Amino acid sequence: MRRLRQDADGAYGGKATCKKAAVCEICGEEYGDLNPNNHSGKTGGWQKDNGKHREVYDCCPAARAEEGDHNSVKDAAKAPACMDTGLTEGAHCGTCGEVLTKQETVKALGHDWGPWTVTTSPTVTAEGVETRTCRNDASHTETRSIPKPTPAPRPDPTPGKTDGKKTDGSKTDSDKTVQSGRTGDMGIGLYAATALLSLTGMAWVSKKRKK
Repeated sequence: MRRLRQDADGAYGGKATCKKAAVCEICGEEYGDLNPNNHSGKTGGWQKDNGKHREVYDCCPAARAEEGDHNSVKDAAKAPACMDTGLTEGAHCGTCGEVLTKQETVKALGHDWGPWTVTTSPTVTAEGVETRTCRNDASHTETRSIPKPTPAPRPDPTPGKTDGKKTDGSKTDSDKTVQSGRTGDMGIGLYAATALLSLTGMAWVSKKRKK
């Protein structure tokens, strides 16, 4: 059987806290004074000023559970990317979390595109591809298509002629031959008519003399 120790007030057992007196384990009655150094609550946060921090109890905000200087922990900088913002280097207290050096936002870089280069040449049956790469991040690329080339016209098997006629409107050799034949026929006819007229005139003159 546990033996209870009688205190100066004649009560047995129990401990006083900052909020409640001790309770006698025999009669169940409270007795004695509060104990301001025996806190019943939990630490409820931090008070911070002048580079120091103080942890306080939720039962007694004025009481300090722990007090000390901040211990600085570095917050690493983050480099900005093409589409993502970055951060400057900062610091915070490793005990209470107080921000000692605020991190500032660094704006995103945006893309810095290089020149377009042909990665797949076009053919008469398929489009080509050209690509450009971001100078800030080589994993960022853009592509665009290159149109198929227009096929060259097929050459005429008889250049300069169409159905026996020259495309410039001049006469072909066959045209010249026909024209030459027609001119010759007209000359022969004219010669025959002239000869006939000469013969007719001579006959008329001869007849007139006989009379």
